[in-house]
Amino acid sequence: MSFYLIPFSLLVGTLLGGLAVHAWRGRSAEGPTRWQKLRLVVITSLITTLLLAATGYSWFRYRFRARPVSPATTEDALKDFRKTGKRAATEPGIPAAGVYTYKTKGFMKSKSSILGDSEQIMPPTIPAVLVSKDNCWELGLRMFKGQERTERYCRTPQGLRHLGRTESGELMGFETFTRFSTGSFPVTGPTGKPGSTWKDVWKTLEHSTESPIKVTPPDLNLDITYVGEESLDIGGKKVKAHHVRHIGTWQSVVSGRLVRDLWYAVDTGMMLKLLLKSKGQGLVTVLIDRSFVLASLIPQK
Repeated sequence: MSFYLIPFSLLVGTLLGGLAVHAWRGRSAEGPTRWQKLRLVVITSLITTLLLAATGYSWFRYRFRARPVSPATTEDALKDFRKTGKRAATEPGIPAAGVYTYKTKGFMKSKSSILGDSEQIMPPTIPAVLVSKDNCWELGLRMFKGQERTERYCRTPQGLRHLGRTESGELMGFETFTRFSTGSFPVTGPTGKPGSTWKDVWKTLEHSTESPIKVTPPDLNLDITYVGEESLDIGGKKVKAHHVRHIGTWQSVVSGRLVRDLWYAVDTGMMLKLLLKSKGQGLVTVLIDRSFVLASLIPQK
């Protein structure tokens, strides 16, 4: 329908311009003067331009509007997990397969004079589907219905590795998919010593979107610190955890900085807790402040 905006605006502008000049002339029987003809051209062009700009902007705002989201349900997650058929006994040293629950808090807010403002409040809990094979597993956090972030981990001789991430869902009404690599070292770093720091880069390997605006997410440059071992209360049970802190920056049409704290179970590598704060500024200002805490070590199957 957007292809008809220009001829429609031209037609309406011409009619309104003609009516305006006719009103200024009054009901005189004399033909239009050269000055009246010039005014017709100028007024028609001005009205057409204003109509086209207003119509185009209204269409743009409507097309790129933020859609309401629905909470993801444990019932749907269980159905999807059971379809995988991956319910065999888990290998030692990796988390049990099944559907977990994370207690969540926080929000994501976006502000833009062009696209408008929106806010997404996290539900009290979200489901997470974990499937495993050999010494590797994927943990799919279902943020909202149709929006999922999947992390891939493996146990290696060097330690627990976070090997990749995929993000899929809807952004401004358009389906998107992105795949990242997530660093070249174990989650506790090249030395595994508490207090050690190192640099790494999460690279964008693949990106697709239905949006007419094709912007590939930028690489994330990270300064990482292995804080050390800590004890967390997960479902009433004390669990030893590796605490890792990421401080990241990125440059694009929206550039910014994030601080991310993660806790992984020492014995299984399960992600027990995540705290994330970030701010991006540019075409849009995006603020994120979210927390995820595992509710129980025992998944539903």
